[in-house]
Amino acid sequence: MSTAPKLRARHQCIVLSATWLSRCHTLTATEVLACTLAASYSIRGANSIFCTT
Repeated sequence: MSTAPKLRARHQCIVLSATWLSRCHTLTATEVLACTLAASYSIRGANSIFCTT
């Protein structure tokens, strides 16, 4: 199996992670904490879909 699709999928995860985290920076400190927690769960879910190794 080629590694190219897996690398492409991992790149999608990085982009997704960056998108989630960038949303957190315009919020208050409490909202950032909540957003970061939510993002970490969402990223973990995305990783299980897109970044399975």
